[in-house]
Amino acid sequence: MKSMNIIKYKKDITDILCGRIIEERYYIEKYMCSGGMSVIFSGTRVEDNRRIIIKACEHDQTTYRKALKNEYDVLNLINGYNKTKNVLNSNIISNNTGKGIIAGIPQVYDYFTKENTDFLVMEYIQGKTLDNAFKMNDHSDDTRMKILLLLCHVIQYLHDMPVPVYHCDIKPSNIIIGEDKDGDSFSSKGCMESDQSDTRDNADIYIDHEAYGVTLIDYGTAVTGHDRHDIIRKMSGRSGITGFGTLAYAAPEQFISGGSVTDVGTDIYAIGVLLKYSAEYFEDKRTASGLIKIAKRCTFKHIKRRYANMAEVICELMTIAGFEGCCKSLII
Repeated sequence: MKSMNIIKYKKDITDILCGRIIEERYYIEKYMCSGGMSVIFSGTRVEDNRRIIIKACEHDQTTYRKALKNEYDVLNLINGYNKTKNVLNSNIISNNTGKGIIAGIPQVYDYFTKENTDFLVMEYIQGKTLDNAFKMNDHSDDTRMKILLLLCHVIQYLHDMPVPVYHCDIKPSNIIIGEDKDGDSFSSKGCMESDQSDTRDNADIYIDHEAYGVTLIDYGTAVTGHDRHDIIRKMSGRSGITGFGTLAYAAPEQFISGGSVTDVGTDIYAIGVLLKYSAEYFEDKRTASGLIKIAKRCTFKHIKRRYANMAEVICELMTIAGFEGCCKSLII
């Protein structure tokens, strides 16, 4: 292992970084891919050999640097809030550091600048993207539905935080379906369980997140906050552009000139597109039809015609999953 030399001239960042230790803390092992805003490497944290992801972005990429810093800020906000939560909460587990973390949201470890490059260090998530997992036909209809429900619970958690988080880029490639230590996809430990003695609200039906079954990644375009004008400022202040996210999954309000309000409805729109996409992989036609109906309500052009919150979407999914009488249908 070699310490990182000072970069005095432009050179391919992959050749420069692979096999190096940076900040005397992080070993960059190998190149993984080039994301929308950065070059992504896998590596280890030197002090405990923990597997990590390192995202790197050079300073001449102004727009991508802002997105990278935004991802750190948003995840730091989420992780900080999680640490204040009771670790006995059904959505919170304890990792080996003894800190409470929410299953389904990556941990962020560090952000720093070195030699004209910004670095984001975060948790390594083992698994397949949702699109790859579904295309490989690894799962039954029942498991696919549980994956969608787990995802919706993660998004509901983000929306219900004291300072809400709106992801704004929900799509199959930003959803990781976990694997257990033997490489088997999506252990049943992470699935939904029914308990006749559970008296909690149906929209909060017990979910065992211990297996880290579903993780939502890539918070570079996420928006936080309650205040309308603050949200518009955050959206329109991104290097002079108002459009962000992925076109096929982005709600219409994400591309309104001059900025628009992002709220729960923006993520609900993307969930609708995702449900329509997922319906193609369900063998049961009745279930697929139900997903498409929910998707239609999620993706109305006018935000007020969509579901009011993720709890309503979860309730609809539970109904078509076979939880009889859990709630009245909201499909119109």
